[in-house]
Amino acid sequence: MPRKNPTTPYIVSVVQDLSECAEVQVDATSSSEAEEIVSELLRHGKLDKLDYARGDDQGNPYTYCAWEKDDDRTVDCVITNDEITFAQKPTRNILGPLTACPLCGAELNASIRLTLYTITLDEQGHISAYEGGPQPETTSDMIELCQTDNTSIICTNNHHISGPPT
Repeated sequence: MPRKNPTTPYIVSVVQDLSECAEVQVDATSSSEAEEIVSELLRHGKLDKLDYARGDDQGNPYTYCAWEKDDDRTVDCVITNDEITFAQKPTRNILGPLTACPLCGAELNASIRLTLYTITLDEQGHISAYEGGPQPETTSDMIELCQTDNTSIICTNNHHISGPPT
C-alpha cells in the first residue's frame, strides 16, 4: 500500500556471510524504516534473488546499515510502493541495434572503466592529477575503448543491460 508521507530513496546494505554485500534501493521516510522494510522482505524470502556471491561461512542475510541515496549508484534491487525490481543480470550477447532499455524504455548510458597512471590524490582523496591514460581523439577511438569487458550499459533508471557490474 502506498505511503501518505513523502518518501526518499535510501540505500540499504544487505550482508551475507560477513564478506559479501548487495545494495538495495528502497523508498522510505527514514533510514530506519528503509532497514525495517528490507529486513521484513528478507525474513519472508522476497529478496532471495539478490545477486551476491556466497562465502564459506553460510548464514542468513541481514541488513547492515542504510543511508539516503545521493548519487546515481547502481543497486542490486529497487523497492518502490511494495514492488520489488531486481537488477537484470549482466549479459554479453545483446542483439542490436538497441536504443532504449528493454525493461522500461529509458535512455541507455555507458560507463567505461579507465586506468590512469601515476596519479595524485588531493586532501579529500580525489584524483587531482595524472600522467597517463587513454586519450581518445575521435569518436572511433572512444568506441574502441568501449569493449564489452570494459563497458557497462545501464539505463537512466539503473537497469543493468550488459557488461561488468558497476
